[in-house]
Amino acid sequence: MNGSAGAQSTLITLVIVVLVVYRFSVRELKDRVVRARGLWGRPGILALFTIALCYGALQAPNPHPLTLTVELVVGVLVGLVVGAFVVYFTTFQPAPRAVYPAVRAQGSWKTIVVWVVAIALRFAVRFAMHGESAADEYTLNAALVALMAAAFGVVAVSFQRAIGRYPPVG
Repeated sequence: MNGSAGAQSTLITLVIVVLVVYRFSVRELKDRVVRARGLWGRPGILALFTIALCYGALQAPNPHPLTLTVELVVGVLVGLVVGAFVVYFTTFQPAPRAVYPAVRAQGSWKTIVVWVVAIALRFAVRFAMHGESAADEYTLNAALVALMAAAFGVVAVSFQRAIGRYPPVG
C-alpha cells in the first residue's frame, strides 16, 4: 500500500470512529425507552458474526485453534467487564405503561468513556496485533467481535432485569 492509500485508509478509519463515538454519545446522554423486544438483536447478530469468523479462522490455511480459544476467552472477559461498567453507570426508571415491557434508561459521560475506551481498545489491538496470515486475521476479528457481543449481552441481560424491577407507570 502506498503512502497516499495508507493515509486515506487512516482518515476513513478516523471518520468512522468519530461518527461511532458521536452516535454513542447522543444515545447515551438521551433519556430513552428501551423495549424488551429489541434487546437481543445486537448481541445475537454479533454472536453469529463471531461464530462465522471462528469458522473462517479454522478453515484458513494453518489455523491456530488454541490461539483462537485464548483470544476468544480474553475478548469475552473484557466484553463482560465493558458491559458491566456500562450498566453500572446507566440509570433506569419506569417506562410508560403503553410501551411496556420496557424501561427508561439514560447513560452518562461515564458510559460514553467506557464505550470510547472499548472502541479505542479494539483499534489499538487491531493495529498492534495485525496478523501475518488469514487465520490470524480471522482469529483477531473473532475475538474483537466476541468482545462486543459479550458487552452487548451483559447490557441486554441487565436491561431485561431492569424491566422486571421497574413496573410501568401511567
